[in-house]
Amino acid sequence: MSAGPRRVRAARRWMRGAPMLTALGLLVLHAAQPLVGFAQEAAAPPPRPDQTLNLEGAVSTALSRNPSVESADASASAAQAARWADWGAFIPTADLSLNLSQTDFKTLTFLSPEGVPQTAIPPIEGERKNSFLGLSFNWNVFRGGQNIAAVKSGAARSRAAEYRLSETERIVVRDVKVSYLEALKAQRLVEVAESQLTARREDLRVSEERYRIAGVTRSDLLGAQGEVAQAELTLLDRVDATRAAIRALQVNMGFGPGELDLDMRLADIEALPEASGLNADALVARAAASDPQLLALAEDQTAAKADLWAARATYIPTVSLGYNLNRGQDLGPNESLFNVYPDNTTNSFSIRASWPLFTGFSRKEQNARASSDLRRARADYAQRTHDTDRAIRDLVDQIQRRRARIDLLETLFRLDSERVELARQQYRLGTLPYDNLLIAITQQTNSEQSLLQERYDYLRAWAELERLVGSGPR
Repeated sequence: MSAGPRRVRAARRWMRGAPMLTALGLLVLHAAQPLVGFAQEAAAPPPRPDQTLNLEGAVSTALSRNPSVESADASASAAQAARWADWGAFIPTADLSLNLSQTDFKTLTFLSPEGVPQTAIPPIEGERKNSFLGLSFNWNVFRGGQNIAAVKSGAARSRAAEYRLSETERIVVRDVKVSYLEALKAQRLVEVAESQLTARREDLRVSEERYRIAGVTRSDLLGAQGEVAQAELTLLDRVDATRAAIRALQVNMGFGPGELDLDMRLADIEALPEASGLNADALVARAAASDPQLLALAEDQTAAKADLWAARATYIPTVSLGYNLNRGQDLGPNESLFNVYPDNTTNSFSIRASWPLFTGFSRKEQNARASSDLRRARADYAQRTHDTDRAIRDLVDQIQRRRARIDLLETLFRLDSERVELARQQYRLGTLPYDNLLIAITQQTNSEQSLLQERYDYLRAWAELERLVGSGPR
């Protein structure tokens, strides 16, 4: 696979995580393997208006510019960064504090020993100064395994975020392919409409010549004129539909409002993928092993198990160690306030054990929530497995059926085209009524549109199948 935007993002995430792993001397994280089987080159800028865009270029541009991919990548980076806190729970915390204080006071009234208010003449004035420097350490030695559970949960969530990034990329690729196919179909229909308009104008020219020699009726001439007008309306509608489809494609590719080019040309897809070798059982097994959403849901289960372990550990006593080193001094009026190294020192060491006996049922609620999260994660995984199995088998059936339909529609279109040519020759010779020519033209138009629709529906089904199993199914 070429070094595209996705590989660059993966390298950056590894570089972010490497210092943490080196500092802690722990196992490396399980990195998500590339799952999207589309060969892309490095991120390319948006095509210029004079360029023809192909499918590979559209996919590559979307992977580097689509906001959904960037958002998923940010989530994966945040999950990776959160692991610092998980590992940091094993390390003692340190706190350095410095406090320099000065209080100026003036006392005018006071209470005598008998409780009678008195007035001090002159008022008592003065100031108090204090310097304090403290260094403290605290180490949670034992928390019932909650730290270990947090590390396992964090690792699973980090891997799940990477898998969801891959799933987002697959979805973006699928959406871009579908948008590209819709735009390509609309563009092809414009070409068909232009060709039909040219043919209708030629039919009108023949009708006008034959009308001048009384070879056709006024009704036939009006019918030919109406067909030209209808062909022009169809062309206008299809041009508008093409512009809308191009706009939707470019938005999926990540184009901003000022970058849209509605006159962009798309390269056609010449060869259709072959459907004869598809094996539903093999594809289902392949999806079970590589579908990033399934893998992410499996990691959700791992994280939920660790969270349940951490919730149950709240019933176990905790042990922590503490050490404090303090220096302090009361300063005289003539001494400088900025004394950052006071003379008096105190040292203290503590071992603290705590066992919360009753917390108002909060631990019970925490355990119930963790247990529910685990059940939900298992149910989500099972549901996704069933949905994926059904979707793949339905798509395999659909692809094979559409392949057979394409073959039949190609034959039908070829026959209808030959019939139209024969009908036009007979109409020019005056041996065929205009209504019969119109019937033949309508049948050819319908068969051509059906063939185009079936062709692009076939490619759309392949795009969805590739999203589920990764690279192009083999």
